[in-house]
Amino acid sequence: MSEYSSEVKYGGIAFVDVLGVKGIWARETPDSVIRKWKQTVSDFNDITKAIEGEGLGRVRPKVRSFSDTIILTHESENPLEILGYMSLHLTYPFCHSLLQRIFLRGVISIGNYYESDSDSMVIGPAVDEAANWYERSDWFGISLAPSASFLLQKNVETGGNAGWWIKYDIPNKTGVHDNSWALNWPPRLQGVMSMIPDTRNPTEAIYDAFSIPPIGPEVVSKYENTITFYKKMLEA
Repeated sequence: MSEYSSEVKYGGIAFVDVLGVKGIWARETPDSVIRKWKQTVSDFNDITKAIEGEGLGRVRPKVRSFSDTIILTHESENPLEILGYMSLHLTYPFCHSLLQRIFLRGVISIGNYYESDSDSMVIGPAVDEAANWYERSDWFGISLAPSASFLLQKNVETGGNAGWWIKYDIPNKTGVHDNSWALNWPPRLQGVMSMIPDTRNPTEAIYDAFSIPPIGPEVVSKYENTITFYKKMLEA
């Protein structure tokens, strides 16, 4: 008997992983890395509870963590509501982790998926799409896979708003760019810092986070592309 429910679900799938794990052991002690990762997972879980209360059952979020990867699902029939709640769900953990030198990259797809009875695994078309795209981008950030990108584009072109998402040429590993939608976290970094609290200037805090060696030639573009995005969003 299959452990998967035969009931297809519709919602958003976010794959989020930690970048720079290879070099992180030279910057941090194992205990520090594990503590910060646990804090990141805890941030995701805390916001899950807040969304469950605010969403009144319209959006049903779940968080799964495996090694250095988080899989976030938001079950709902309303794709725009999914993208709104997911932007909220991702912004605080992303910013908090960045300040702690835990650099996250992720992508969101929207579509059908199935869950195991134990909730330990998800499969389906939306999962496959997120898995195919989340390692492609060459930065620290969150973007939309094509399924979610086209849904949001349709909404904007028919008079809706994009919420916390912004159209951007997202750098990828091939040296070109993917014209998609990115989570516009930079204007919200200072608000996250005030909640921690962290009294540093946000720009200085980012440079502080990025200024700890080793940073190898194969990853330096991720730092540079993230800084470029950060500056452009504050200028917009």
